[in-house]
Amino acid sequence: MIKWDLLTDQEWTVIRQKKKVRIEVPAGQMAAFSRKLPEDWGSGYKNVTVVCVCESQKQADRQIPVFLKTPICHREIKVDPLVEKMELEPWLAGGKIECVSCGGEVGKVGRLCRYEWVLDLRDQCVRQKTAFYFTQTGTNFQKGEKQYRIAEVIQKEQAVKAGVNYNPQKEEQGNLESLFERLSGSKFRSGFRLGKKEIQYAEEKGYDTIRLHAQEFVRKRLAPAEIVNDGRQTPMRGHPVFPAQHATGTCCRGCLYKWHRIEKGRELSEEEQAYIVSVICEWIARQMKSMGKDF
Repeated sequence: MIKWDLLTDQEWTVIRQKKKVRIEVPAGQMAAFSRKLPEDWGSGYKNVTVVCVCESQKQADRQIPVFLKTPICHREIKVDPLVEKMELEPWLAGGKIECVSCGGEVGKVGRLCRYEWVLDLRDQCVRQKTAFYFTQTGTNFQKGEKQYRIAEVIQKEQAVKAGVNYNPQKEEQGNLESLFERLSGSKFRSGFRLGKKEIQYAEEKGYDTIRLHAQEFVRKRLAPAEIVNDGRQTPMRGHPVFPAQHATGTCCRGCLYKWHRIEKGRELSEEEQAYIVSVICEWIARQMKSMGKDF
């Protein structure tokens, strides 16, 4: 990553020769950058991605319009640090922004980063099919009602564990490989396994019966718009479907939203229910296969 600060002719020469280059334009300097491009820039060097850094909504409102008008082949927005709720969707709608990244502020007096702001920004990207990356939590991080003070050495690791990164080319709802790859990054989700009784039950009943059970559990416990005991409706054990739901983030509406971006507060469609059942059964099938069992 090259941070732009009135690059010299010699540095531009080096940039032209590289296969891929990312130029980061610091907050407030996009207008200056657009005026100081090399003569042969044209519609932008195809090997260069320009990253517009924004630190506030006010700054984004000023910088991004200039960013979009500047001839650039590959554009990204970096919200660093994320210290307030950001509204970027109007600029994502045109398809000119390839990626948005965000991260909390580092340092003992770093300003608070709220997880809800991260998720809201992610949702904007998902709706517009723009890649999204949560790069670090920052030192002072809040999730729900609880505030955390996170050591700098694990801030990036904790951001990855949140499992909210989004790549539109890989993460279409039906792409199970991408889903299971993300789930494997969660220590909690990846810790679930079928027990001996659940394996025996699955062998005795077979795939078709287990799938029918999954359909019934999803229809009764997950599909309604309002669930009185949401978050507690799925036991940890007792049936192959139950650990599968916890392992795949389909155990409650909160997890369903986090891992599959299926909203709360409305009844699940038949297509969504079928998708959830497919995810559950795929996890069970993989578990059985890993143990050399037919299913």
